[in-house]
Amino acid sequence: VRMVFIPKRGFDLLVERVPPDDYEDVGREIGEITRSIALFQSHIDTTKEWEQAFQMMSDSGLGQFFMNGKDFIQVLAPALPSEVMKAYIETVLGAKLEAIRMKIDVQLFKVVPPS
Repeated sequence: VRMVFIPKRGFDLLVERVPPDDYEDVGREIGEITRSIALFQSHIDTTKEWEQAFQMMSDSGLGQFFMNGKDFIQVLAPALPSEVMKAYIETVLGAKLEAIRMKIDVQLFKVVPPS
């Protein structure tokens, strides 16, 4: 795995160039990469080991990921727009989420139980 460190402003410029219509696809692709790294390098099934998945996602620099209660996922200081982050988290955890709009630099997602 190659990690690239760039200034936050440079990262923001890259994100700004992604059309909003592509946000979900980009989030899913980043999520698939994270799941693959977790499985092949750390032997972690992120769909079953959420606490370890949150730690890996937090270590990636995309934000600080936490369970907030039993049914909510909170992302502090998110580096990506909510639509990208939702698809990213859904893919990593194998869960369906509902975004809850916030007016602060925190993203909140409700875990939707399987039907």
